[in-house]
Amino acid sequence: MSISRTRVISLGIFLVTGAGARSASAHHEAWVLRDSGTQCAFEAPSSNTDEDNYYLGLFNGASYERWMSCPVSLAARWASSAPVYSAGLWARASAAVVYVANNQSGQQLACQAEVKLASGALRFSRTVSTTAGGDQRLTPNSDRNWGGDLEAYKGDTVRGMVFSCLVPPNYSGVYGYKVRMCIRNAECQSGDGAAGETWSAGADGGDSVQTSGIACLSASANLVRDEGGLRNVGAGYASVFCPIVPPADDTKEASRRLLSDTTVYYRGAAGDPWTEPPPTCQLVWRNRTIAGTFLSNEYASGVFERGTALPPSETAKLASVVVGAPADGEVNPRADLALMVLCDLPPGYTIKGVTSLVKVTPVAGGL
Repeated sequence: MSISRTRVISLGIFLVTGAGARSASAHHEAWVLRDSGTQCAFEAPSSNTDEDNYYLGLFNGASYERWMSCPVSLAARWASSAPVYSAGLWARASAAVVYVANNQSGQQLACQAEVKLASGALRFSRTVSTTAGGDQRLTPNSDRNWGGDLEAYKGDTVRGMVFSCLVPPNYSGVYGYKVRMCIRNAECQSGDGAAGETWSAGADGGDSVQTSGIACLSASANLVRDEGGLRNVGAGYASVFCPIVPPADDTKEASRRLLSDTTVYYRGAAGDPWTEPPPTCQLVWRNRTIAGTFLSNEYASGVFERGTALPPSETAKLASVVVGAPADGEVNPRADLALMVLCDLPPGYTIKGVTSLVKVTPVAGGL
């Protein structure tokens, strides 16, 4: 079975801004590229967009099944020493996973990878699907094999990659997705199971990531985007979600132990930081269990505090938070599926953007 079909799609290479303190002597096999479901988009809007849910993923609030496209952030593809790897983009991978919620038990939720090559050709992986209800894990690439016609062309240069999913109704959707893209084009190794679920709790410095306000999401119709960011033009508060795309992990997936200096940049209705308080913001995230059956849980930080600079700047900051800690009574750590800042934005306020310093796995000493 294939879910490919004739249509026009746009595939881009999405980059993450990074400034890291990682080791330069790399011995790695893959970059683990992770994205939240909030990066996804429905190919056709719902008749009532307020029905769709953007909270820590994207979920179908319509009464019918819909196609969803989820772009992969092809990030951290720099060259490294001993030996030197090219900065080319290819589709060799040891695993790819889409984490989904099927809230219409008995109805199929199906996904496959779609890759635009430098030649202009569009190639498809195998189709993976489930009719089981609840949290599920789909593997378009299992144990170094994409299947479909993509497998024969995985060494070609890639211009863009998405996961395309047919999503049932009843708020079914995508929590997050990842690809373990291989650094060594000719030596793509697995060594960690078909789904690539091994993890590392270590961290070697961190990478700074940045989200523009225009990339933030909301179900409210009273928000406009311009060069300043995302602005609330309504008379009431609006809930705004700003996804944080984590930097690529090296070889193994990180149990994300720390995010620090997460900062929201905003502008008040009158532009007077002396009198206008910051919006109410929290860091929210969804984790998955590391071992055993895939399960997801949601967490939230405390409220961001106003920046301490004088004269006051229009910033709100969260000093640090651990997002990979075990839940009460658990032994195994967790890995993040989705990270984002959630703000209640007052009337007239603008979200300019969000920055964060994200801990990552070490570059040196991979498999």
